[in-house]
Amino acid sequence: MDLGTLRSLAKTATRGRDPDLTFVLDVSVEISSARVAARTQAGGAGADRLEREAPEFHRRVREGYLALARDDPRFVTLDGMLGPGELLEAASKVLAQKFEL
Repeated sequence: MDLGTLRSLAKTATRGRDPDLTFVLDVSVEISSARVAARTQAGGAGADRLEREAPEFHRRVREGYLALARDDPRFVTLDGMLGPGELLEAASKVLAQKFEL
């Protein structure tokens, strides 16, 4: 699905409401797949329908989100390779700047 159609569907679904801020946690398709496999092996929930899609599907989805982030200042891309504490700190800094906290 092209981004124009996706944006149009999102506008319809949300009745034109947009969030003030959206975080995109970016990791490569390979890292994402490895994380799903590790979670499944560790006894967590198995891969869902979307997680079982082919790598090319995941590449297109990732590129779509990164394109949205480039085109819309309300999107902030964070490095999904950061540890939980570092990720929280990075997100907190963005929130503090955005909302003057």
